[in-house]
Amino acid sequence: MQREHPLILVVNDDQSYLYLMYELLTDEQYEVILCATSDSACPLAAQHCPDLIMLDMRMEEPQSGLKILQMLRHNPTTQHIPVLMNSADHHLSPDQADQLQALHGQMVGHSLNLDDLLSAIRRHLAP
Repeated sequence: MQREHPLILVVNDDQSYLYLMYELLTDEQYEVILCATSDSACPLAAQHCPDLIMLDMRMEEPQSGLKILQMLRHNPTTQHIPVLMNSADHHLSPDQADQLQALHGQMVGHSLNLDDLLSAIRRHLAP
């Protein structure tokens, strides 16, 4: 089924962030699915096959985002989906950076400029 607008899954345990992303992305004509728990992220991604996933690095536990990304990459249904990781932490440990690179995720800041975020989204959704 062809979508009229790209679908973005936003995974974050911060309700205010989810609300902000919903407002921003729907204003930009994206379809949006919100997910507030790490347990629901992979099933939602497999069910809806979004065009992009925005994933919080730290949810219920510090490594939740990387664990989710790893599960997404091991599932043939979701392994191709671009993932933008975000975090309130400004620095990744060398191990986290290596894992992120190996899993083909891209880090974007949590409190970043919205224009920069939209540019990153457009780059990943470009044909």
